[in-house]
Amino acid sequence: MLVTTQAFSFYNGSSRAVTSITTLTCYGASKSDCVSELVNTSIQPRQRGTVETDLVLPRGVNDYVVKCRVTFAGSSTPVNCPNEVATPLRQNVLYRISASDGGITGQGVTEIDACDVNNDACCNANDFSVVATKYAEEINPTEQNASDINGDGIINGFDLVFTQANFGKGQGCRLNLAPELNPELRREP
Repeated sequence: MLVTTQAFSFYNGSSRAVTSITTLTCYGASKSDCVSELVNTSIQPRQRGTVETDLVLPRGVNDYVVKCRVTFAGSSTPVNCPNEVATPLRQNVLYRISASDGGITGQGVTEIDACDVNNDACCNANDFSVVATKYAEEINPTEQNASDINGDGIINGFDLVFTQANFGKGQGCRLNLAPELNPELRREP
């Protein structure tokens, strides 16, 4: 068994407490083999909270989809998170979610995608620089900011560590490109 992490940064702008977050991770050819984990929590109205779960999948499983559901106090019916996160390789998943009485907004992304703050499909020094220039900036709880990688409400050392740990990862990184797209790997006849 191999373990990765699913982290949920949650701002509860609703009038009811969040009592649990359930993750459903599905894998296999048709994504029909699923592992479910319920985490009880208490994120009160107008508060931020972070919930982490370990994702344990059988050895050799790298391609999977993560879904989540949130349960509020006074309700037994969970509310689905805004999106599913699909990843073709084993990596951590980060959800940055904001709840209101009207529903849940935000998104889930893979750790590599979260670290690519300038959206060039490569986590590199450019992303690190963007995060570093916004260091110590606080984020309004109802807003999403790409530089707040872990969604904790402040751009800080944790965000820099996420970016640095993923240097060189992403489909757009030069060394990850197919030889015909990467001049450094192209062979002349």
